[in-house]
Amino acid sequence: MPLQPPKLDDRTFESLFKEARSRIPRYAPEWTNWNDSDPGITLLQLQAWLAETILYRLNQLPDLNYIKFLQLLGGRQAPARPAQADLTFILKDKVDQPEVLIPQHTVVGVSAPNLDQPLRFETDRALRAISAKLALVVRLTEAGAREDVTEDNNAAGRAYWPFGESAKEGAALLLGLSSTLPFPRDEIGLQFYLAETGQALLAAPPEAACGATAPAEPWLAWECWDGVAWTALDLTGDESCGLARSGQVYFKVPAQLPSVEFDKLGLGDCAGTEEAPCYWLRVSVTREGAYPAGQAPRLEAVLTNVVRATAALTALDEAVGSSDGAPNQVMALRHAPVLAEPPLVLEVDEGSGPKEWRQAPDFYETTPHDEVYVLDRAAGRITFGDGRRGRIPVAGQLNVIARRYRHGGGAVGNVGAGTITELATPIPEVDSVTNHRAAVGGADEEPLDETKVREPRRLLKTRNRAVTLQDFAELAAETPGALVARAHAYASAVAGGARRICVVIVPSSEGPKPVPSEESLELVCRYLDERRLITTQVVVRGPTY
Repeated sequence: MPLQPPKLDDRTFESLFKEARSRIPRYAPEWTNWNDSDPGITLLQLQAWLAETILYRLNQLPDLNYIKFLQLLGGRQAPARPAQADLTFILKDKVDQPEVLIPQHTVVGVSAPNLDQPLRFETDRALRAISAKLALVVRLTEAGAREDVTEDNNAAGRAYWPFGESAKEGAALLLGLSSTLPFPRDEIGLQFYLAETGQALLAAPPEAACGATAPAEPWLAWECWDGVAWTALDLTGDESCGLARSGQVYFKVPAQLPSVEFDKLGLGDCAGTEEAPCYWLRVSVTREGAYPAGQAPRLEAVLTNVVRATAALTALDEAVGSSDGAPNQVMALRHAPVLAEPPLVLEVDEGSGPKEWRQAPDFYETTPHDEVYVLDRAAGRITFGDGRRGRIPVAGQLNVIARRYRHGGGAVGNVGAGTITELATPIPEVDSVTNHRAAVGGADEEPLDETKVREPRRLLKTRNRAVTLQDFAELAAETPGALVARAHAYASAVAGGARRICVVIVPSSEGPKPVPSEESLELVCRYLDERRLITTQVVVRGPTY
């Protein structure tokens, strides 16, 4: 049976009132009217009510002490988390350049009438939007059959097999991009949306190892038509893990591509592709059994000009305050909550120019010379040291500057598909912007009751060190910025009889079978790498459905 906190005084309004009324015959025998209409009874009821409120506050002392002890140990509520969405930028028809730069931190607002205040998303990286349109999508099976699946790719809610239902070696998907301008030579990306509902996770689940490992042999070949033959693309990134999940594939073309009709590719004719010169890309299956039986990928759409955006904004060069040279100074940022990634860059000017100070979890292991501060991300408060633990900033006028931080978060960011459409930063070549899928991952600040259950286990059991399997699971679930809903750790055997720790993480998502992104895997891996024993091998992976 779990321990229950004691009540210092368990008397209620009823018991207090009855106790006071029972003393009337002793102290005032002439008082015989005990009805509620009597003014004296009313005064007794008032006093009983006041006494009950005082007792209620008294009974909160154990709870208050519990919270204060958690604060002393470094316990914190989990801050709000921002939602994320994929934004598609649609260029105008008469763009006279092969690509248009969509800068990082481009702001797009949400068009939803039920919002209490404006909600804005910000792009996580720069996007080179191409003017070429995805005009043709052709499926080529291993038997040589050709089928135009462009209509399936463009129709909302319709899925198709890019390599056929068996996805055997030699099957391919051809993408024709139409434009009168030269094909861009810079890095571009293609967004692949998989039809994940009711499907098993394809191939092996994505994973990241805490340490250098040999890359897995690829089972897909990414190529382009150079006018004579198919040439390998310079693949710079694959968030889809070989079309095992939704994600972007980034690449560069090795040379300038020609624009040709489908029948010039040496693959025969295909109905619906006549007189449509395009720049051609091809992704083909290179290994038999790359996908387990019945688990070949199904695509909902292949899109161009897509970039990830977060329901957060970036603040730059913000003057936080002026140091007065006193110990334990507290300053507040203008915006909160502050996100863990990217980290806050805080500088202090002590007369010789701004210098970056380091963020620390607390001051317990600091010296008088350490240029550190503690950040309360939920409230946006910065605390400096007292001169014994942590250095005191030299007094100066507006000499504490936040060079960069990102703020935002909350469940309000989980907006539906097609609602992130208001481009706040004007870009002349952009016609419109939208999100084809709903934003996910947003969460409000953790309720205090949940913190009181979670933090003692983390602080007193794991002690910020990963030793047991449960330590790995609990630390993975609390990784800042990784948006982990659940985590499970188990031991598995590797070559040579050795064993390693596998940590499976499930991201926060409204989808039926969520799979973590590469960024989440890397964040969890780095977080565990700092806390594991030096001889422990750790692999962080997504789930298998």
